[in-house]
Amino acid sequence: MLKFNYEKIMHYCLIYNLNSSSGKKVKLVNKIYEKLKINNTVDFFKTKSEEEAKKIFLEFKNKNYDRLIVAGGDGSVSFAINELIKNDFDFNENFAIGYIPAGTANLLQAELSITKKVNDVCSVLTSNNYKQSNLIKNK
Repeated sequence: MLKFNYEKIMHYCLIYNLNSSSGKKVKLVNKIYEKLKINNTVDFFKTKSEEEAKKIFLEFKNKNYDRLIVAGGDGSVSFAINELIKNDFDFNENFAIGYIPAGTANLLQAELSITKKVNDVCSVLTSNNYKQSNLIKNK
């Protein structure tokens, strides 16, 4: 008897800011990418400038991604969200943004209690368990 896997294959956009942490986290990001692409489709972009990243976000809504994964620091996450907003991205209920802590300080990592273990990060990025976070702090 044949067994079929009816789980939906996810389509990810992984953007890695190579300027974050001077590129010291490239091994971590590459390991996560290799693991994610086993059961999913992953478009992996390594950017060195805001201009490169902006081009990706201009085409983003035409790609029908299920998830955006930002590998970088807090500034990279803020930049990505702002670019989605500037480009009128439709945040549907199934879309989610994931984060791989690859910056210098990674305050967002501490705020969200994110581990740097590859298997744990991949498990979170492929799950449908979302953790909402308010990225705006009131004074």
